[in-house]
Amino acid sequence: MLWTFGCSHTAGHGLPDNYAANSDPLAGIKSKYSWSTHLARLLGEPLTNCGFGGCGTTVAWYQCMKADILPNDTVVIMWPCWESRVDILIDPEVKPKLNSDSHTITLRSWDVNNHLPSKIYFEELYSEYHLWYRWHLYMTQVHYHFNELRKKDNIKLIQTLFNPYEPEIEPPNFSLFELTKVYFGNQKYTDMKKALDGQHNGVKANEVFAKDLYAEVYPV
Repeated sequence: MLWTFGCSHTAGHGLPDNYAANSDPLAGIKSKYSWSTHLARLLGEPLTNCGFGGCGTTVAWYQCMKADILPNDTVVIMWPCWESRVDILIDPEVKPKLNSDSHTITLRSWDVNNHLPSKIYFEELYSEYHLWYRWHLYMTQVHYHFNELRKKDNIKLIQTLFNPYEPEIEPPNFSLFELTKVYFGNQKYTDMKKALDGQHNGVKANEVFAKDLYAEVYPV
């Protein structure tokens, strides 16, 4: 089984089978044109695509840790942008506040003008240093979980990302993980024809990225 985790780039938002007339993604749909689908085909494995539009690193990490991943499965995490998306997890056993059924409070840098919690966080509490270190902690913990704690289960872990942005902050010395050299936000893919929403990478870019990722992780 191939498991993929990440944001809308993993779910395949904007692709022909995941696009509505109002440019919104279709709820719960995982595109058959996504890089996840292409990679599953290359691996000859069934796919469980856990991509979730708009999610940040916390949700991607949490979903991965909660998933029923079995021995000999393959796990790919395409880490979302770490510096602009903050997710606060709420105990699933506790009724959520804020008149929402969601068990996550989402804070986004682009929502500061219409979402008060986001405005407060990004204008008064934001720390790039904190988010940078927290993301490295997630990547390190995922690496340790699958490659050390579950080593006997022979689970293949691949950590990649969309945006390779790095601040002028030294990475923490506890980092054990390795990120792939190919990343989905590379100009090679963003210069290709866009998805129907005009924002996400298009059909060809998803296919080519999957082939490049496969070639890097499984060299001949």
